[in-house]
Amino acid sequence: MRLSTFDELEDNLPYKCHFIAAVPYQQANGDGWVEKRPEIETEIESIWGQFNPHIVCEGVELLSTDEITLADIDNYQRFDVDWVSFADDSQSIAIENDMGI
Repeated sequence: MRLSTFDELEDNLPYKCHFIAAVPYQQANGDGWVEKRPEIETEIESIWGQFNPHIVCEGVELLSTDEITLADIDNYQRFDVDWVSFADDSQSIAIENDMGI
């Protein structure tokens, strides 16, 4: 997830976000992927659409893990089911547990 700003905004100004969803390359190169890709992108956009007008989804890119470089995700924050946003930007799970260390 890439946010337009990390600053606190006034109530009348929306946060803008863009998403890259990484799909394992085996699935992304499998049968039916070409048809499934836009469907999943639309689904993600609709989930975030419920937060309008305070958060605006500016787009979703569903990319295979072999299409993404570290440079591509440099300005993005990880956002998944084990991550919760706290004011101090701490994680809900210790990084050691998250990485399986």
